[in-house]
Amino acid sequence: KLVESGTAASEIAVLYRINAQSEVYEEALTEAGVPFQVRGGEGFFSRQEIRQALLALQRAGERGQHETAGSLPEFVRATLEPLGLTAEPPAGTRARDRWEALVALAELVDDEVAQRPQLDLRALLAELRQRADARHPPVVQGVTLASLHAAKGLEWDAVFLVGLADGTLPIS
Repeated sequence: KLVESGTAASEIAVLYRINAQSEVYEEALTEAGVPFQVRGGEGFFSRQEIRQALLALQRAGERGQHETAGSLPEFVRATLEPLGLTAEPPAGTRARDRWEALVALAELVDDEVAQRPQLDLRALLAELRQRADARHPPVVQGVTLASLHAAKGLEWDAVFLVGLADGTLPIS
């Protein structure tokens, strides 16, 4: 609505605590057709742990491991465990950022399966690749997505602080 009322998209920022939180906002802005850029961090699908996770899922699928693994969300979680997906968040900022990203990917799979129960691994990987490709736009004059730390010293006309939940800000 801000863009419709005359605020340039490049003068709007959405700030979050950790980069793993960017996925939901990247998705929402993409669906709304609003151009955006991720600043001070890579986009969700560009993150090393997410690229590793997608590769691990693809390789496990090629080996046929998904055929005996139960539900697709269970298979995804089991595949992501060796990459750092645990039941409880780890100590340390970097480990927690990695864990948060893997949790976000697992939750994205949960959402996709809830919307399309017939979804199989091949279709899921195709959907995730499509999302990843859509998130690699050239630098645009659009809404800025950034962590609070990456925003230091920058200014916008409109700023939204999102995901401010106890334990996330301040991080526990």
